[in-house]
Amino acid sequence: MADLLAERIAWNGGEAVSPYDVLAALFLIEADLFRLQPGTFDVEAQDSSRLGKLYFDPGAQDADSRLAISVDKPAAYSLICDVLSRA
Repeated sequence: MADLLAERIAWNGGEAVSPYDVLAALFLIEADLFRLQPGTFDVEAQDSSRLGKLYFDPGAQDADSRLAISVDKPAAYSLICDVLSRA
């Protein structure tokens, strides 16, 4: 995912951009491109200096969520190019 972010920044003339919108869209189109880690999320709600910080507990007994930890980069680029060529 770091490679996707670096290349997207380069495409945007060095301006910082978020890859999450593209990755979220790819996940909705083709979830099999991602390797997911089951676990649970918790959001800091007590410590004012860390309000909103996300914590992920991988492999938790009561896992109710999944975190994308990697993406098949060649397949992701291929899908992006395919979608853009039809736009």
